[in-house]
Amino acid sequence: LCVTPLPPPYKRMSGGGRESEHDWEARVHAQIETVGDADADVVALQEFWCANPKNVDMWQEFAAKHGYTMFISRRTNSKADGCCVLIRQASPNSKSPRRIELRNLDGIDPEDSTSPGLATLSYNDWGDRIVQLVGLTVDGAPVTLLHTHLTFPHPSLHDGPMRLHQARKLAECVRRVRAAGTPAIVCGDLNGDHDD
Repeated sequence: LCVTPLPPPYKRMSGGGRESEHDWEARVHAQIETVGDADADVVALQEFWCANPKNVDMWQEFAAKHGYTMFISRRTNSKADGCCVLIRQASPNSKSPRRIELRNLDGIDPEDSTSPGLATLSYNDWGDRIVQLVGLTVDGAPVTLLHTHLTFPHPSLHDGPMRLHQARKLAECVRRVRAAGTPAIVCGDLNGDHDD
């Protein structure tokens, strides 16, 4: 399941200001409830509001209650958001018919790994975008999940070329993972259309 929840500091209010200056918790609770109803084994959240401890706590409480391991990767340059992935790992109490476990990443520099099974790489551009790589074993087979949120192609001179650069870097990551002999799954908000 991939969701772009639009964090409160980015949501403009009709009366002016941003949602983060008002009551934002009800909308986040509704988003959490929707994700819970989906009952997915893997949840990828783009534009995850990592700069707000209350928001992070709400999602961590949900993750713990539903048997998820939660990985948060903040965008570069102190942006308020980032990517978050929730993985429901195999356990005796798991509701999942699949057996999902974390594993070390193949083909990734250990210096890029922030914890076992997780690496966060920057696209090194002025969009401050990142890609999360999560090493998994699903029913005994290795797979690497690549989770990202590419720049929206606003009608400007720089967003389109920057998004193309991000897509090129993402493809390089996929090639590195595949060269290590591991299937790759790309997910997230690619901000594209049918012509891409």
